[in-house]
Amino acid sequence: GFSFDCIFTSKIRKHQRDMDKVYVKASANIDNLSSELNNIMDQVEKIKAAMDEKGKSMTDTTPLVQIKTALKKLKSENKSFDLQIGVLEHTLLKSKLQKANPQESSMNGDIDSEDSSFEADE
Repeated sequence: GFSFDCIFTSKIRKHQRDMDKVYVKASANIDNLSSELNNIMDQVEKIKAAMDEKGKSMTDTTPLVQIKTALKKLKSENKSFDLQIGVLEHTLLKSKLQKANPQESSMNGDIDSEDSSFEADE
């Protein structure tokens, strides 16, 4: 019985060593695959975040509203400037006419004195 027990124990130990080697290899493989999975999951999260950001920026109309508001303001300012330019042109023409005919303007008085209080509506 002794040699049979010894042979049986020896085979069991060899089998256990073989199984330990298989376990170590499988464990290393599991670690590698887990690491690869974590990397892929990180990439997926980054892609999801980028897609969410793109989706938000595509549906965010705030910049468009700001542009429209700025355009309205520019149009309003342009009208105001046009009016101011018209008033200045009138004043300049009046001044030129007064210099060209100083006698007529002194005889007629200041024709536009009533208009000088005119203010442009903005």
